[in-house]
Amino acid sequence: MIRQQRYEAGLQALSDAGAHVRTTVGVYQLKVDLLAIAQ
Repeated sequence: MIRQQRYEAGLQALSDAGAHVRTTVGVYQLKVDLLAIAQ
């Protein structure tokens, strides 16, 4: 029972981390695009 909850919590943490990385990469790419347009 406890093991199952830990497993699900771990999956949720991984999912959150993945979403954070995608957001960070998206913002970075947006900045690069804006710099390219500005030049």
